[in-house]
Amino acid sequence: MYEEEFQAVHFPVMWQDVIRTAQENIPDSKVLRFLDGTGGEAGHVLKFAEAYPDSEILFLDRDPTMIERAWSRLGDRKNIKSLNCNYSELAQTDLEDLSWGDGFDGILLDLGISTYHILESGRGFSFKGTENFDMRLDTNLNRKQVTAAEIVNTYPSKELERIFYEYGEERWTKKIVERLVERRRTNPIESNNDFSKLVESTIPRKFWPPKTHPATRVFQALRIEVNQEFQHLKKALAELPKFLKPDGIFQIISFHSLEDRIVKHSLKDLVMSNKEFSFIHKKPLLPSEDEMKLNPASRSAKLRAIQRSADTKNKRY
Repeated sequence: MYEEEFQAVHFPVMWQDVIRTAQENIPDSKVLRFLDGTGGEAGHVLKFAEAYPDSEILFLDRDPTMIERAWSRLGDRKNIKSLNCNYSELAQTDLEDLSWGDGFDGILLDLGISTYHILESGRGFSFKGTENFDMRLDTNLNRKQVTAAEIVNTYPSKELERIFYEYGEERWTKKIVERLVERRRTNPIESNNDFSKLVESTIPRKFWPPKTHPATRVFQALRIEVNQEFQHLKKALAELPKFLKPDGIFQIISFHSLEDRIVKHSLKDLVMSNKEFSFIHKKPLLPSEDEMKLNPASRSAKLRAIQRSADTKNKRY
């Protein structure tokens, strides 16, 4: 049997490396300020609060459900605040009103998808069960956002081929799209199960990847397209370093080669073009063998980090 792309693990990936990187590179101060741009269920937030009990922490999440779930774990903590927004939207947020206008000593992005979304949200992220083929991480009705079902049922074949190949690196893209276009003429895709079965029937069994569902790559591609993940990531990588205080560090955990490539090149361009920034690690940190055994979801994680110079004169470059 194949495995789900992500396992039912609720603790934060590479949290020990994240905390160690902060402790080894951020000078001691009475009060430090941290931003977790991908708050999720507050896993990393809690680790920062434990390691830095006098710190102030702001966490963001684009899904209001995740904000609620995070606070159910956090309880009544006066030194922690939250905002329901995408991490790419921080520049449009009134941080002065929150008394956070002078920036952060540490910023973290954990780009992995939440276990909740896969196993409990009912939005069609999983291959198991039958759910509405939605895949939106942000369910705010005030924001116009297409669903996975709308994409597979209405997008032209060339655009579907681009999405599946560019975001999923799927070798069977052309065959999958041909079968999909033929199917939707008379019987539209309505559920995650409809689509996963179509992919299963398109790719010959002998070519299925070991231990993973044959639709893993195209499910990833659709999720990226629905949520415009790469566009938000590129915008955030350009904007968030501006919010670092002198000596502040920016850490990013990526989970697949496409997003890691964006992170790697964006940080490299920043370091090469702006002397205020430097790499903390020459190569990305990888999860330990013990962590991968305990938490299989961490097996593909990579942690990259940069630091802003202590000699920084301007709050924003």
